[in-house]
Amino acid sequence: MSYCKSVLLVIIVLFMALFATITYAAGDDCVFIHHSCGANWLSNSLNTALINKSYIDERNDIYYGTTMDPDAGRPASLGGTPGDNTNMNHWILWFNDYLETVKTFGCADGENKIIMFKSCYPISDIGSDGTEPGSPFSGTQSMVNYKSVYRHPSGSGSTYTNGGYTYHPLEDIFATNPGTLFIIVTAPPLCYGCTDDDNALRARTFNNWLKNNWLDDYNGNHPTYKNVRVFDWFDVLANATDHATDPNRLKEEYGGTGGDSHPNSTANAASTVIFASGAENVLDDWWEEFQDASLPVNLVSFQAAQNESGIRLTWTTMSEDRNLGWNIYRGLTEDFSNAVKINTRLLPGAGTCMQQRDYNYQDEVEIKAGQTCRYWLQSVDLDGRAETHSPITVTAASGSAVSAIPQTCALYPNYPNPFNEGTCIKYDIPVTGHVRLDIIDARGALQATLINGQQPAGTYTLNWNARGLSSGVYFCILSASGHKTMQKLLYLK
Repeated sequence: MSYCKSVLLVIIVLFMALFATITYAAGDDCVFIHHSCGANWLSNSLNTALINKSYIDERNDIYYGTTMDPDAGRPASLGGTPGDNTNMNHWILWFNDYLETVKTFGCADGENKIIMFKSCYPISDIGSDGTEPGSPFSGTQSMVNYKSVYRHPSGSGSTYTNGGYTYHPLEDIFATNPGTLFIIVTAPPLCYGCTDDDNALRARTFNNWLKNNWLDDYNGNHPTYKNVRVFDWFDVLANATDHATDPNRLKEEYGGTGGDSHPNSTANAASTVIFASGAENVLDDWWEEFQDASLPVNLVSFQAAQNESGIRLTWTTMSEDRNLGWNIYRGLTEDFSNAVKINTRLLPGAGTCMQQRDYNYQDEVEIKAGQTCRYWLQSVDLDGRAETHSPITVTAASGSAVSAIPQTCALYPNYPNPFNEGTCIKYDIPVTGHVRLDIIDARGALQATLINGQQPAGTYTLNWNARGLSSGVYFCILSASGHKTMQKLLYLK
């Protein structure tokens, strides 16, 4: 018996050592737009919880004093230091005038796939119901003004005008960016002596409307996106509406009786468990749902190769939802605003299709040897809404075809997941070298070796069929360029 235990212990140690060397695939980045309450929460425990997520590569901050330029063609509506502005009436400016900048703010590479944003506690003192239609640009704290930020009273697709520019309510902005997970963090409640019963009740009423009525409508209109979530921090921290003396105020144990509306360290620690670190935290669930969501276009590869006529572009989708067609943009810098559209007519898409589709386009352009350019692929749905996908880079070589070279070693989430028998696996190799792609089960036993040999730098996709294996959790491990990355696969017969 002792011998068996020793062998089992050795196996466990070896298995743990294997996974200790695994660096999860470089995930997407997360940015948090916040003020002092958010800063306190981060320093207490939230920052540690976020950076420990395998799917968050970098966690970035937009805070007091943060400076940034608006998007190309948009006004600097938040002034020289946009980070100073996080009241409710500022969010329509943030997401109309600065969204593309926010997506890459602080990123060494990639982009902020998760955008969290939160107002500070003063906005939880809502002075009146107001009268429809309300104004999203008004600093007056009323229910109708707050609601107008998220939805236009005339319905989806309607717009506002401010300073000569057109502004969309947030629900329409979110719907045109299904590749970004937007997390609305409601403002915390005020302390006992910092508001009155009526104003505090309006704050709860608004937050309930936001996370229930408004979010339900958004999800009903866009059932496949799963890209908007509401973390009702107010509800986590506030007394109930039927509290005997101080309803809808910051709970006593969270600092509510101290005259300061900043949630204390106890509040911050408890909030982190619910939001990001607990066994059943909401962030993990939201990210998994977002990753598994059927986006309008599930683009699994986009590549370019030089030939005698210029640059040959090829791309593949695994599914498309109401995809009208494609635009292709070319630029010589990383700035998409300087890119030019190279197709004169919209290239036809597949509409709604749940099968693999392959596309190609010949860009008849002369690129000198050593010159680098970038290509962006943009999908347009039947409502005319566009999603611009991450660019690829091409460096021209004299006399030979070249492929777009990935910058890092990456293993992408398989599709579909969960899957029945077959699933598509995509990975990037930044340099030519030995590549190994293994499938192991939850006990660490090797079930399949899909690749084991030399491969040139590039992006690859392959299909793995799990026929003959039991249903359950498996892991795909990519070993290349001195790195190990892993993705979880769920096989359901």
